Amino acid sequence: MDVPSPVLPAAEMSDIRCVRRRLNVKGSPVWDPLSVGVGAQDGLWTGFEEGEFNKLDARQQYRKVYNKFIKWLSGNPQVKNTDDFSCCRELLQLAVQDLQVLVKKQKQRLVVFFVEHTSAPAYIKAFSYRQWDAEEEVRPKLVLQSTTVLLTYQGDWGLVALAPGKLQGLSEDQITKYVEELSCVTEICERFQLHAIALANLLYVSTWACGVEICFRTWEKEGQLRLHGHLFLKRDGSAMRCEDQRALSFMTVLPHMRDSLWGKKTARSTWAGAYYTLAPKIGAIYRGGSLTRLHDIPVNPEWIFNMIEGSKIDYVSARSELIACGKACSRRLNDLGCWYRNKTEALVSARVEAVQTALRSLLQPFPR
Repeated sequence: MDVPSPVLPAAEMSDIRCVRRRLNVKGSPVWDPLSVGVGAQDGLWTGFEEGEFNKLDARQQYRKVYNKFIKWLSGNPQVKNTDDFSCCRELLQLAVQDLQVLVKKQKQRLVVFFVEHTSAPAYIKAFSYRQWDAEEEVRPKLVLQSTTVLLTYQGDWGLVALAPGKLQGLSEDQITKYVEELSCVTEICERFQLHAIALANLLYVSTWACGVEICFRTWEKEGQLRLHGHLFLKRDGSAMRCEDQRALSFMTVLPHMRDSLWGKKTARSTWAGAYYTLAPKIGAIYRGGSLTRLHDIPVNPEWIFNMIEGSKIDYVSARSELIACGKACSRRLNDLGCWYRNKTEALVSARVEAVQTALRSLLQPFPR
């Protein structure tokens, strides 16, 4: 005989409702537990391609690797108890029970151990070391985050050894021509170009320009012939990000980074750094990159006059650049001509005064 269901009181029956709920997951997840000695062949890292991973931003890369770590941890992995892994094994046992009981550095150490023990691809390991390296007491700070930047490289790498009095008395054009033919300078220019290409690829930049030139200010003051380089980088869309300052260094020298040029923010004038790098300045040895001056770069005539003010460009080159620019050409050429005439008169007057002063010092009093 069937046993009837107990009759519930009316108060209790009123609380019974048919409630439809959506499950969080469509079935039980199937984890791939990591046994002793299992590496990349267990399928944990399948579907990870370097090209697709590098296209993700830092936050998406973080979540992709960290989710793999959580999946691996949920499978209750077993690690052989050896001297090398004894500490991580204890952390792993605690993390399997409750990950939140670990402090931040313990979690970081465990994630680094995870990518090493599961034979993760090299680019995953490199990302994990940068993101979760527990040995680093202080995480590297963001050294570059901008859509446009001008890097200036100065240092002993640009010092050109010369015999005493080798180039004394030569003009700036003659010195530039002599330096261009030196094999050591050619090698420096080639290495700087390779550095520029590598850095552009690292930051996913397709718009860049680089140049190497002589610093005549150092030549006039100290009598040393030094080279310095400029590297302009511009990225469309998202900003360039770099957390490792060593990636920016050239021959162990870190650059000077500028987001402004001539007092103007590059956000308002994003091409000023590119023109400054590629302009026909006095002492320019090498110019290269993906940009062509006056074709890919919109030029502001003010930039040309700013270089005239800094004695970085001569009259002939400045006139050619203004004509090629074509903006307010008539007025700008008149201004340039007026400047050149007055500067020439001032130089002639200074030269005459110097000669007269020298002659006066040679005068002898008239004998009586």
